[in-house]
Amino acid sequence: MPTTEMEAGDMVTDSCITTDYFKVPVSAMVRHLLGRWLKIWGIALAAPPVILTAMSVGFHDIRWALVALMLVMVLIPSVILIIFYSYALKPATARAIIPHRLIICRDRYVKIEYRPDPDRRVPPDEMIPWSQVQYLRDCGSYWMLIY
Repeated sequence: MPTTEMEAGDMVTDSCITTDYFKVPVSAMVRHLLGRWLKIWGIALAAPPVILTAMSVGFHDIRWALVALMLVMVLIPSVILIIFYSYALKPATARAIIPHRLIICRDRYVKIEYRPDPDRRVPPDEMIPWSQVQYLRDCGSYWMLIY
């Protein structure tokens, strides 16, 4: 018969979940943030090259296709780079790659506890009210938290 008492090493206590220490890989953070942005603005970013390519076919003029190619090769990577820096330089994003663990108390708060490290300055622990949490997902070896 299983017991319902919690032991000292259990990960679930007082209806809260405590994760192990982890850090979010930078590539996963970039992929996630660009995916969130492109889900909203991706059509607006892809529409001009598609329209210019259709104009090139319709008018039988290769110059429109070259302008579309310039947009794809020059303008769009520059826009994506600006987007990356606008998200990557936020303190919440920068702190995600420092080793930390989460204490998740659903409908109450999410607490971020940073692992002490003598070699670098570690920010103080944070308590985020549940109303400020925009996105929380278990990604296997790490948790994605956007607040």
